[in-house]
Amino acid sequence: MNITKENRQMWLDLYRAAEVYRDLKPWEWMYDSDLFGVQDPVTGKIGYCCVLGNLGEHLALNVYMGAEGLNSYYELLEFGEDDPMMAGLRQSCISVSFEDREILSDKDRKFIKDLGLKYRGSGQWVMARDYAPSWLPWYINEEQAAFLVHALQQAVAVSIRAEENPELLQFDEEQVLVRVPRQTPEGLIWEDQIMDMPDADVSIAIPPDAALMKKAKKLKKQQGAMFLCLTYAPGPTREDAQSRPFFPMIGLVMDKQSGMIVAHEIFSPDDIEAKLQHWLVWILENIYECRPQQIILSSGIAADMLDDIADELDIDLMVNPEEPVFEDALEMMFRFMG
Repeated sequence: MNITKENRQMWLDLYRAAEVYRDLKPWEWMYDSDLFGVQDPVTGKIGYCCVLGNLGEHLALNVYMGAEGLNSYYELLEFGEDDPMMAGLRQSCISVSFEDREILSDKDRKFIKDLGLKYRGSGQWVMARDYAPSWLPWYINEEQAAFLVHALQQAVAVSIRAEENPELLQFDEEQVLVRVPRQTPEGLIWEDQIMDMPDADVSIAIPPDAALMKKAKKLKKQQGAMFLCLTYAPGPTREDAQSRPFFPMIGLVMDKQSGMIVAHEIFSPDDIEAKLQHWLVWILENIYECRPQQIILSSGIAADMLDDIADELDIDLMVNPEEPVFEDALEMMFRFMG
């Protein structure tokens, strides 16, 4: 976020649009299941909007961009209750939320001051963030801000109509109302279109590497189970002082009898697909010297990630987050990492 002479008005438009949305309080009659779309006038991409705050806990507008973003929304619905940290850190959206002053960073507060804006009171401060899987929520860029102006304005228009007509957004899972812009000499005109939902595959299975799978299949199949925990580190890290922080994913393999960690690895967002399956095959070769009949996992998200690999290796997956060996290992890890 950077204010220049050329973009100052756009940033002001964003905060003013957010204030109108905040003061309308659409979460009082809208739910996070009331999805609707807004098409970006520049790129043509559709942002799927979700009004948050009906339970009074987190007041925001989340905009999930395209099929990838929509997939992360469905992933949160499927896994969020069982593993909220894993599901939450895999979100892909841009968001405007309304916070207490102390939640904002110094950069946020300076940005607001430089725009000549003032906020007072709990839940009144506007904060915009970009959410990407495994990455720390970060400041939005100019392109995202420009689209959020439209998304907020159309969210207000749709919310007012939805209050008057509760059936406005009542479609099956295959269709959605989308606000579509049309350029005219007088400016943009927004119209309703009922569109098919994009194909959003909730599965996040890592594609198996053929050479690795061939290598692992040479191992003898034996009775027994591997206990594997995949989770995010409790705090973010970064490559350097200028880069965006991320939450590393940590893999732990435990011995059931002793509770000891027999193997561990850390994965960055950029290398998890390749590195995770290489690490898994290394464990089978060097620690187990076989393909166990079963892998017991700490979360449904972990199972979904390994689903295709396990199927290729003829290994059953079982999810048991309450397994004591997981709880002990995670407690030890979180205590060690602070």
